[in-house]
Amino acid sequence: MDVIASLYEALSADDELPELIAAHGSESAIFSGDLAPIDPGSLPYVMLGPRVSDEPDDDFDGPRDRVIDIDVRLYALASQTSLAIDDAAERVRAILHRAQLPAPSGQEGPSCRVSGPVTAPTSSPEIAGRRLTARLYVKG
Repeated sequence: MDVIASLYEALSADDELPELIAAHGSESAIFSGDLAPIDPGSLPYVMLGPRVSDEPDDDFDGPRDRVIDIDVRLYALASQTSLAIDDAAERVRAILHRAQLPAPSGQEGPSCRVSGPVTAPTSSPEIAGRRLTARLYVKG
């Protein structure tokens, strides 16, 4: 199951998040992967990934469940108020925390718990970051 796609689908379906982050083309600035776009015009944005851990949550007789931790990072210009990035991070948390995420047809979507937001390190003092950790519980 593509858990990053499940996170993306849940965030992109929200009506309030686009007001808190930038647009990228005709979509909200929500990206996945390890490298974020450098273009300051894309700030603030949400980055999904990478997987921090992926562990089986099974025993010898039980189902092959998994617990997957994924970093969800938000970046904004440091010159913007910290309230803006904090509001966006709290909205991401509200969308995902205790949510049953979408899944491909015929599959049960993962449930999600979220910790954070906390300050995320950045490579530039001109960029502010926040990080949340989404813990996904995937069946079978």
